[in-house]
Amino acid sequence: MLRLAGRDKAYVIGAIAAIVGSVATMFGVFGPFLEVSGLGGVSYHDVARDEANIIVMLAGMALYLSGMNGSSPRYMFPAAVAAWAVLLWPVVRLHGGLDDAPLSPLMEEATEAIIGRLFANFLNMEWGGFTLLVGMLMLLIGSGVLLASELKR
Repeated sequence: MLRLAGRDKAYVIGAIAAIVGSVATMFGVFGPFLEVSGLGGVSYHDVARDEANIIVMLAGMALYLSGMNGSSPRYMFPAAVAAWAVLLWPVVRLHGGLDDAPLSPLMEEATEAIIGRLFANFLNMEWGGFTLLVGMLMLLIGSGVLLASELKR
């Protein structure tokens, strides 16, 4: 069980943010991310099934490693960073030219739409997109605070 009694305020806030972020990430992957012309509301899971499953597993692993099982929560941070790497991999592949293998047409169109939404008009995303991105940010920041608190002790 995660022990918050006697901890400083930053640790408690980091733990709560990381746990809520893990849960929000797992829900946001399956919620509608954005509207793609001709397809309607598309979730991240619809577009990138393998990557979405990996993100859910990493968020679940981070939740398990949060200290609720008696382990040290310092291991949440690598899981959060890995989840971000998986989330951003299609963008890096598409625009970074790191891989010669083409993305599927649906993945390419959705990646372009996601990039366009993120940088052109962030407020037009659907609730699943907000839940996923806010959850991922909370997980990363919260786990970073936990790691810093653990390393300071």
